[in-house]
Amino acid sequence: MTTDEDGSITHWLQLLRGGDQEAAARLWDRYVHRLHALLRTRICGAAYDEQDVALSAFHVLCRGMAEGRYPQLSNRDELWQLLATIAVRKSRDRREAEMCAKRSGGNVLSADIAQLDKLASTLEDPEFEALMADECRRLLDLLQNPRLEQVVLWKLDGYTHDEIADKLGLTRWSVGRMLQCVRRVWETQL
Repeated sequence: MTTDEDGSITHWLQLLRGGDQEAAARLWDRYVHRLHALLRTRICGAAYDEQDVALSAFHVLCRGMAEGRYPQLSNRDELWQLLATIAVRKSRDRREAEMCAKRSGGNVLSADIAQLDKLASTLEDPEFEALMADECRRLLDLLQNPRLEQVVLWKLDGYTHDEIADKLGLTRWSVGRMLQCVRRVWETQL
């Protein structure tokens, strides 16, 4: 079955083995919605989203094809089975890592960055500034997660969700979800 007038999945797989980016883009367009649907129910409430997992799984597939792995892969059914397997495993691995962090006390926390930023900009008294710095450090320590701390610091430095997402290789929605987690944790402490 051809997916459009320019070629079939089988043909795109052959091109992908040679590192063809156009073939990768066509395959991504063909499978992205199906991958999202598969992953959506598996990662509900996580600090990442189906877009992150789908992109990561597709990257593994493309890199593997270019490196000569998956020589048996030759049609759309085998491609979907492999892509779904990679994506489900990545989703499971991320969920397990998140649960491990929670069990070890690294609760996924959130903060109201806008209020902190506003408060920090009004500091004039050196003693108050020192107290505020101590409180900020205490709140960052509550996160017990260096990645969340870095996101908070970047937000305080004025980076947008998109800029932070680019730095972390995530989507802007994942960054938003991380900040919501920080907000929830900090709300319990304030």
